[in-house]
Amino acid sequence: MSVWSEEDDRLSRLIVADDRQAIEQVIKESGSSEPNLIWNPLPHQIEEARLADASRLWHALKGDDDLPHYRSFEPEAMKPLLGYILVIEKVGESDDLYYRLYGSLVASRYGEDRTGQSLTARNAGMGQIFNAAYRASMQRKEPLFTRHTPPPGSKVKACQRLILPFCRHGEAAEVLVVANIAYAPDIGPDRLLRADS
Repeated sequence: MSVWSEEDDRLSRLIVADDRQAIEQVIKESGSSEPNLIWNPLPHQIEEARLADASRLWHALKGDDDLPHYRSFEPEAMKPLLGYILVIEKVGESDDLYYRLYGSLVASRYGEDRTGQSLTARNAGMGQIFNAAYRASMQRKEPLFTRHTPPPGSKVKACQRLILPFCRHGEAAEVLVVANIAYAPDIGPDRLLRADS
Protein backbone atom coordinates (compact mmCIF):
# COMPACT_ATOMS: atom_id res chain seq x y z
CA MET A 1 0.00 0.00 0.00
CA SER A 2 1.31 3.42 -0.97
CA VAL A 3 2.08 6.00 1.71
CA TRP A 4 1.53 8.78 -0.84
CA SER A 5 -1.84 10.43 -1.44
CA GLU A 6 -3.54 10.95 -4.80
CA GLU A 7 -2.45 14.59 -4.64
CA ASP A 8 1.16 13.54 -4.00
CA ASP A 9 1.01 11.28 -7.05
CA ARG A 10 -0.60 14.03 -9.16
CA LEU A 11 2.16 16.51 -8.26
CA SER A 12 4.84 13.95 -9.04
CA ARG A 13 3.24 13.22 -12.43
CA LEU A 14 3.14 16.95 -13.26
CA ILE A 15 6.84 17.27 -12.48
CA VAL A 16 7.75 14.10 -14.40
CA ALA A 17 5.80 15.45 -17.39
CA ASP A 18 7.49 18.85 -17.03
CA ASP A 19 4.11 20.58 -17.03
CA ARG A 20 5.66 23.90 -16.07
CA GLN A 21 2.49 25.95 -16.16
CA ALA A 22 0.67 23.61 -13.76
CA ILE A 23 3.71 23.24 -11.48
CA GLU A 24 4.28 26.99 -11.30
CA GLN A 25 0.63 27.51 -10.43
CA VAL A 26 0.86 25.00 -7.55
CA ILE A 27 4.02 26.68 -6.24
CA LYS A 28 2.42 30.12 -6.42
CA GLU A 29 -0.66 28.80 -4.60
CA SER A 30 1.68 27.71 -1.78
CA GLY A 31 2.64 31.38 -1.31
CA SER A 32 6.00 31.07 -3.03
CA SER A 33 7.02 32.95 -6.14
CA GLU A 34 9.49 33.00 -9.02
CA PRO A 35 9.47 29.22 -9.47
CA ASN A 36 11.84 27.64 -11.94
CA LEU A 37 12.32 23.90 -12.57
CA ILE A 38 14.82 22.62 -15.13
CA TRP A 39 15.32 18.96 -16.01
CA ASN A 40 18.86 17.98 -16.99
CA PRO A 41 20.19 21.50 -16.47
CA LEU A 42 23.30 22.57 -18.29
CA PRO A 43 25.86 24.22 -15.99
CA HIS A 44 25.15 27.67 -17.48
CA GLN A 45 21.46 27.28 -16.54
CA ILE A 46 22.36 26.97 -12.84
CA GLU A 47 22.93 30.33 -11.18
CA GLU A 48 24.89 29.09 -8.17
CA ALA A 49 28.40 28.08 -9.31
CA ARG A 50 28.77 25.36 -6.67
CA LEU A 51 25.61 23.66 -7.91
CA ALA A 52 26.86 23.90 -11.48
CA ASP A 53 30.06 22.15 -10.34
CA ALA A 54 27.97 19.44 -8.65
CA SER A 55 26.11 18.90 -11.92
CA ARG A 56 29.41 18.48 -13.77
CA LEU A 57 30.57 15.97 -11.14
CA TRP A 58 27.36 13.92 -11.51
CA HIS A 59 27.83 13.74 -15.29
CA ALA A 60 31.48 12.74 -14.87
CA LEU A 61 30.52 9.95 -12.44
CA LYS A 62 27.73 8.80 -14.76
CA GLY A 63 29.91 8.48 -17.85
CA ASP A 64 28.01 6.46 -20.45
CA ASP A 65 25.70 4.82 -17.90
CA ASP A 66 22.11 5.87 -17.25
CA LEU A 67 22.97 6.73 -13.65
CA PRO A 68 26.13 7.02 -11.59
CA HIS A 69 26.55 4.41 -8.86
CA TYR A 70 26.21 5.77 -5.34
CA ARG A 71 29.41 4.02 -4.21
CA SER A 72 31.31 6.33 -6.60
CA PHE A 73 30.03 9.41 -4.77
CA GLU A 74 32.45 10.93 -2.26
CA PRO A 75 31.09 13.90 -0.30
CA GLU A 76 34.58 15.44 -0.26
CA ALA A 77 34.21 15.95 -4.02
CA MET A 78 31.47 18.44 -3.18
CA LYS A 79 33.42 20.05 -0.35
CA PRO A 80 32.11 23.59 -1.09
CA LEU A 81 28.59 22.20 -0.58
CA LEU A 82 29.17 20.27 2.65
CA GLY A 83 26.52 21.38 5.10
CA TYR A 84 24.02 21.91 2.27
CA ILE A 85 23.81 18.26 1.21
CA LEU A 86 20.84 16.01 1.83
CA VAL A 87 20.99 12.29 1.06
CA ILE A 88 17.58 10.72 0.48
CA GLU A 89 17.10 7.00 -0.03
CA LYS A 90 14.63 4.19 -0.37
CA VAL A 91 14.64 1.82 2.59
CA GLY A 92 13.25 -1.70 2.25
CA GLU A 93 9.99 -2.27 0.44
CA SER A 94 8.27 0.96 1.50
CA ASP A 95 7.62 3.55 -1.20
CA ASP A 96 8.40 6.27 1.34
CA LEU A 97 11.82 7.92 1.23
CA TYR A 98 14.11 8.73 4.14
CA TYR A 99 16.77 11.30 4.92
CA ARG A 100 20.02 9.43 5.44
CA LEU A 101 21.78 12.78 5.88
CA TYR A 102 20.38 16.24 6.49
CA GLY A 103 23.08 18.88 6.02
CA SER A 104 24.08 20.88 9.08
CA LEU A 105 23.58 24.28 7.44
CA VAL A 106 20.17 23.26 6.12
CA ALA A 107 19.23 21.96 9.58
CA SER A 108 20.43 25.21 11.15
CA ARG A 109 18.36 27.35 8.81
CA TYR A 110 15.16 25.33 9.17
CA GLY A 111 15.65 24.67 12.87
CA GLU A 112 15.74 20.87 12.85
CA ASP A 113 17.86 17.93 11.79
CA ARG A 114 15.69 15.49 9.83
CA THR A 115 18.31 12.76 9.52
CA GLY A 116 16.50 9.41 9.78
CA GLN A 117 13.04 10.91 9.19
CA SER A 118 10.73 9.93 6.37
CA LEU A 119 9.72 12.47 3.76
CA THR A 120 6.05 11.84 4.51
CA ALA A 121 6.62 13.14 8.06
CA ARG A 122 6.62 16.63 6.48
CA ASN A 123 4.36 16.64 3.45
CA ALA A 124 2.55 19.95 3.20
CA GLY A 125 3.06 23.21 1.32
CA MET A 126 6.43 23.42 -0.41
CA GLY A 127 7.46 20.24 1.43
CA GLN A 128 4.83 18.33 -0.52
CA ILE A 129 6.04 19.86 -3.78
CA PHE A 130 9.68 18.97 -3.12
CA ASN A 131 8.76 15.48 -1.99
CA ALA A 132 7.03 15.11 -5.36
CA ALA A 133 10.14 16.50 -7.10
CA TYR A 134 12.35 13.96 -5.34
CA ARG A 135 10.11 11.11 -6.45
CA ALA A 136 9.98 12.52 -9.98
CA SER A 137 13.79 12.64 -10.20
CA MET A 138 13.97 9.00 -9.13
CA GLN A 139 11.35 8.04 -11.70
CA ARG A 140 12.97 9.94 -14.58
CA LYS A 141 16.50 9.08 -13.40
CA GLU A 142 17.52 12.63 -14.26
CA PRO A 143 18.85 15.66 -12.38
CA LEU A 144 16.42 18.44 -11.53
CA PHE A 145 17.35 22.03 -10.67
CA THR A 146 14.79 24.14 -8.81
CA ARG A 147 14.68 27.72 -7.66
CA HIS A 148 11.93 29.59 -5.83
CA THR A 149 11.30 32.44 -3.45
CA PRO A 150 9.52 31.22 -0.29
CA PRO A 151 6.47 33.00 1.15
CA PRO A 152 7.03 36.26 3.08
CA GLY A 153 8.06 35.62 6.68
CA SER A 154 9.92 32.43 5.78
CA LYS A 155 13.25 31.62 7.43
CA VAL A 156 14.66 31.56 3.90
CA LYS A 157 14.76 34.39 1.37
CA ALA A 158 15.40 32.23 -1.69
CA CYS A 159 16.33 28.65 -2.41
CA GLN A 160 18.25 26.86 -5.15
CA ARG A 161 18.26 23.08 -5.14
CA LEU A 162 19.92 20.46 -7.33
CA ILE A 163 18.54 16.92 -7.14
CA LEU A 164 20.96 14.23 -8.37
CA PRO A 165 19.79 10.59 -8.67
CA PHE A 166 22.09 7.60 -8.13
CA CYS A 167 21.63 3.85 -8.42
CA ARG A 168 22.73 1.39 -5.77
CA HIS A 169 21.99 -2.25 -6.66
CA GLY A 170 20.54 -2.19 -10.16
CA GLU A 171 19.36 0.27 -12.78
CA ALA A 172 16.70 2.02 -10.67
CA ALA A 173 17.38 5.32 -8.92
CA GLU A 174 17.46 4.50 -5.22
CA VAL A 175 19.46 7.37 -3.73
CA LEU A 176 19.29 11.12 -4.22
CA VAL A 177 22.07 13.53 -3.39
CA VAL A 178 20.46 16.94 -3.04
CA ALA A 179 22.31 20.21 -2.64
CA ASN A 180 19.86 22.65 -1.04
CA ILE A 181 21.26 26.17 -0.82
CA ALA A 182 19.10 28.58 1.12
CA TYR A 183 19.67 32.30 1.22
CA ALA A 184 19.03 33.89 4.61
CA PRO A 185 16.63 36.85 4.71
CA ASP A 186 18.76 38.80 7.18
CA ILE A 187 21.98 38.84 5.17
CA GLY A 188 20.87 40.03 1.74
CA PRO A 189 20.02 38.26 -1.50
CA ASP A 190 23.55 37.68 -2.68
CA ARG A 191 24.99 36.04 0.45
CA LEU A 192 24.47 32.40 1.29
CA LEU A 193 24.01 30.81 4.64
CA ARG A 194 27.37 29.98 6.10
CA ALA A 195 28.53 28.35 9.29
CA ASP A 196 29.27 31.75 10.77
CA SER A 197 25.97 33.42 9.80
